[in-house]
Amino acid sequence: MSAKFKFNDTLLHFINCHLASGQKKVGERMQDMADIHRKVGESHNEVRFLFGDFNFRVDLDKDTIKY
Repeated sequence: MSAKFKFNDTLLHFINCHLASGQKKVGERMQDMADIHRKVGESHNEVRFLFGDFNFRVDLDKDTIKY
């Protein structure tokens, strides 16, 4: 889902997504991102905001990532 509007001379594009879940589905998530960017196209005066559940995980044990 996305919404666009023009503010002054800048097109603001807000995109919401839910990428593939699962520790081993990194390739699918990356393909989802590529598909999103391909579908929205290119615009020299557009600012994009991408929101959603990206489902990327940190694959480290709790003690390694703890402060």
